[in-house]
Amino acid sequence: MAPDAAYPVITPASLELGNRVIDGFYNPSRRHSANGQLSPADFERRHAAETSGKVLCTAA
Repeated sequence: MAPDAAYPVITPASLELGNRVIDGFYNPSRRHSANGQLSPADFERRHAAETSGKVLCTAA
């Protein structure tokens, strides 16, 4: 077996299909009780701001 044959080839088409599956399953605007009723996108923004020392937004 050739060394390259051990790894699958990732094509733009397979990446697009994977992105569609993730986008259909993952809802970035849905709020979660485990993180203070923030959406995943807002939680990530707040976390990035807190770890960098900058405040981008405040939750209402």
